[in-house]
Amino acid sequence: AHRIRVEFRNWLDRHFTLGAERFSDLVLAVSEALANAAEFAYRDTPDAGTMDVSAAYDAKSDTLAVTVQDRGR
Repeated sequence: AHRIRVEFRNWLDRHFTLGAERFSDLVLAVSEALANAAEFAYRDTPDAGTMDVSAAYDAKSDTLAVTVQDRGR
């Protein structure tokens, strides 16, 4: 999850000009979603699981949608 957070931060920083508070809020929201997936999706499995993060920006509505997906429970 740490590597995904770092990659998301870098991607966000490269593609968007955001104030520090908005940037921090977005990174925190994605971090929380990743932490929840890591904690709950694979809780009862012996092996590590995988997670994917995808993001799509709609310039017309100025909306960024971020999806965190796991393959666990």
